[in-house]
Amino acid sequence: MVTFLNFTNMRKLLLLFVSFLFFNQKPAWSQTDIDKNVIPTYAEQMPYFPGCEDLKDGSEEKQQCSNENLVVFIADYLEYPEKAQLLGIEGTVYVSFVVDEEGRTEQTQVARDIGGGCGEEALRIVKNMPRWEPARNGNKPAKVKLLLPIRFSLKKTEEDLTEGFSFNWGSLKGNNVTRSQLLENFENELVIRDETGDKLEITELNILYKRKKKIREAQSRGTLTPEMHRLLKKVKTGGEVVILATVQKGAQFVEVEQIFSVTGK
Repeated sequence: MVTFLNFTNMRKLLLLFVSFLFFNQKPAWSQTDIDKNVIPTYAEQMPYFPGCEDLKDGSEEKQQCSNENLVVFIADYLEYPEKAQLLGIEGTVYVSFVVDEEGRTEQTQVARDIGGGCGEEALRIVKNMPRWEPARNGNKPAKVKLLLPIRFSLKKTEEDLTEGFSFNWGSLKGNNVTRSQLLENFENELVIRDETGDKLEITELNILYKRKKKIREAQSRGTLTPEMHRLLKKVKTGGEVVILATVQKGAQFVEVEQIFSVTGK
């Protein structure tokens, strides 16, 4: 038995769907019941993907940060195998691995493959992960065995679906902004228009701030909120602000992305 990691990737790469969520309910057995040769699937504190060391252990904020950092790592690192694309292979690859007491990934193994090189690619990702913050039982680091599902899909990409859509937010133009410009435009309405110029309803809005491998996020049901304003006040030069707006086009929901590089105060 292994613990499942399930996370949702908001950054689409050939509609790569990845989910990540710890099912860390305490098992019915006690630690003393575990066979010494069997690596447990549970710890009092489960491991964290790196980049969130300044956040409080056990907090929802740190777990969210860990999830998002893992999402970014996989989305940036994974390449859909050419053979799988040519053969039209789609599906979910499961990779089991152990995070040891020093946070290294070891004993990596493809638990379920779909062929076309997808298993090898998923395995490569896990083997090249940076060190995690290890799991802990009390004050002692502990090994934990995890299972990671990665779905490969060749369906129409998000870029294809959003072709012709426009992003408008006050006077902001291009992809380079300053912190002041973001704050000055905050009171303006954020508008998404389709290829005919019609304004589309935003059903979900996410603002992510990324800097030095750390990610902060604010979400809403489609409107700019005080929480998002507080997030933008933390923006610094060298960071990146990602706006993700989910809009409805007919019977289809589409995610429109706008990325701003912060170039000054």
